[in-house]
Amino acid sequence: MGIKGLWTTLGPAAESRSFTELTVTQGYKMTRGGRLYKLGVDASLWLKQCSIPYRYADHQAGENPELRTLFYRLARLYCLPVAVIVVFKGDNGPSLKRGIQVKRNRHWLEAPFKVLIQAFGFSSHSMRLFAPFADVLFSHFATQGPGEAEAELAYMNRSGLIDAILTDDVDSFAFGAINVIRNPNVKELKDQIEMYPSASIIDKIGLDRGAIIITALLSGGDYSKGLRGCGPKIACGLARYGLGQRLIWACESYNDMQLMMYLSDVRHELRHLLHTDPMGFIGQQCTVLANNVPEDFPSIQVLCDYAEPLTSWSQGTSIPEVCSCEADISGLALFCSQHLGWVPSVMHDKFETCVWPGACLRSLCPVSLVTVEVF
Repeated sequence: MGIKGLWTTLGPAAESRSFTELTVTQGYKMTRGGRLYKLGVDASLWLKQCSIPYRYADHQAGENPELRTLFYRLARLYCLPVAVIVVFKGDNGPSLKRGIQVKRNRHWLEAPFKVLIQAFGFSSHSMRLFAPFADVLFSHFATQGPGEAEAELAYMNRSGLIDAILTDDVDSFAFGAINVIRNPNVKELKDQIEMYPSASIIDKIGLDRGAIIITALLSGGDYSKGLRGCGPKIACGLARYGLGQRLIWACESYNDMQLMMYLSDVRHELRHLLHTDPMGFIGQQCTVLANNVPEDFPSIQVLCDYAEPLTSWSQGTSIPEVCSCEADISGLALFCSQHLGWVPSVMHDKFETCVWPGACLRSLCPVSLVTVEVF
């Protein structure tokens, strides 16, 4: 999902860490008990990942296996010293992805998932903060961004509202994410996670946000097919020449007519770099590719989708003061009984391993009032 081949390119920048150690040392311990580690979750990916294995009915899967998987994922986070913000995609994202019309219908799991999020201890009160955009529920809050969830999360991360994003969507880096944690396979990796700090990506691979955006424009991603004949290796090499940061600046500074004129100069420079590769970043001279750069490259719309994505802050609105709640254990038990079909004996065993450790942990480090403000 996202920019073609980028996860492989970013591999050397990954840091393997204990999830528990990360959240304790970088959150609660670093702030001397002042706050928990704040983690943003891309809800759309979870809903998709939990649905695919059970797309065809399996009589051995039990009742509502998709919701059961979501329960275990939330329970895993509940047993860590983290405050979780779950972000659902909005209705105003790009209308096309990979040339296919995007359907904006709500996922059938979304409503019960929000109930489950609330039961795990976070307010279900919905506040229309960014009319006509988002419902916001904080700290295991469920918040609905106006466009792409990963863009909303990246802005939160870049602004210091959350410490990291839990996602498998590599587009998060193009939107400006600072710390990304890939969704771990808990059965195989246990407590280990792979974290991708943007600082490490710049230091070890030489790709900043601008370079990643131009990589997406060249090699293709969710919003375009890219430049024909340009693979991830050539795109990443070309991105190191610094065109990306200038494109971000131009997108933020110019109107459409000015941007169109500026992109003419970009195409000229792009062709020159492909022809000559003066610093050897690409590793070869790509004459045929240089001659095939079309006059409408890159698309202004696609460039703006990456450089200036629609978020709740597009209107300059800030998030009000919020505080977290304790889990509603009885509500959680009722949910599991009604939706997962767990009888008391089964529920006792499940809660003993999945819920009570988190309840004890959170009673020892109560969640403080969190003030969040964007300037």
